[in-house]
Amino acid sequence: VRFVDREKPRAAARATLRLIREARQGGSLAIFPEGTFQKDPGLMPFYSGAFLIATKTGLPLVPVAMRGTRKLFQDGARWPSWSAVEIELLESRYTSGKRRNDAEMLKTHAFKLIQANVGEAGELAEEDTYTQKAA
Repeated sequence: VRFVDREKPRAAARATLRLIREARQGGSLAIFPEGTFQKDPGLMPFYSGAFLIATKTGLPLVPVAMRGTRKLFQDGARWPSWSAVEIELLESRYTSGKRRNDAEMLKTHAFKLIQANVGEAGELAEEDTYTQKAA
């Protein structure tokens, strides 16, 4: 498990570069592009790190739609409660680009695809700053 400190852009860029190296050496990555979890419905804006890594390495991006996760966390509860969760692997996409714009297009594609399959609203964020140094 690797956590990215989004509050410190340099540290986040270094973490992204380390993940790019690990992916190129055959490592598998599972990244939550929202960067956190919230109880309220709605897809949160995606950070660009996962998409930059896929673009830089040429690895496929496999978006995943998860439904039912919000029921796991009841108001005021310290621990998750039991709830059925559906996990759907969506259409993978390869990118052969090396430019930051390729990563942003991949992010937009994944956001829209996941949003359409989880049935929750959300807004696609403007470009984030923490991965710009890694680009």
